[in-house]
Amino acid sequence: AAETTEAEITDKGEVTKLGQYKGIEVTKEDTTVTDAELDQRIASILQANPEITEITDRPAQNGDTVNIDYVGMKDGVAFDGGTAEGYDLELGSDAFIDGFEDGLIGANVGEERSLNLTFPEDYGNSDLAGQAVVFTVTVNEIKRTPELSDELAAKISDFDTAEEYREDVKNSLLEGKKTSQPSQKLNDLY
Repeated sequence: AAETTEAEITDKGEVTKLGQYKGIEVTKEDTTVTDAELDQRIASILQANPEITEITDRPAQNGDTVNIDYVGMKDGVAFDGGTAEGYDLELGSDAFIDGFEDGLIGANVGEERSLNLTFPEDYGNSDLAGQAVVFTVTVNEIKRTPELSDELAAKISDFDTAEEYREDVKNSLLEGKKTSQPSQKLNDLY
């Protein structure tokens, strides 16, 4: 026979009125993956890959990564944040101020170049905004990240073709976006 349990129900008072939930904006997270996002993800995977080729037989070109030492001087004095050693910079990435990367195209390993540049007027550091500076740059190494090919895809993944590998990376980006969507909705409610 089924066992029965008696429970006493007691009145705990009235239910308080709920707040107004109509009209709350919830961001519908875009779960499509653009070609640009996919290209960027694949580029970062390839950069982390040991397949990078060191270039010794030609000067630096757009798209190469140069390993550089540099010192930035304003009025003959090195300025804060303007000096680095062993810095990897992809030429054409626009990571540095106008003219810096272009000034290294054609440079050879071991070459030192002086780049006479001007910081943009809207630069974040007011001491440097609009100021003329000289960067002395030494090129230590020139490297090239390989293009994604069937051969490379087979080396770095379980896929035989670049197309299958791209599709797999796209699917993992898509999964990542779908997974983060519910938390975005929750964030919007607070």
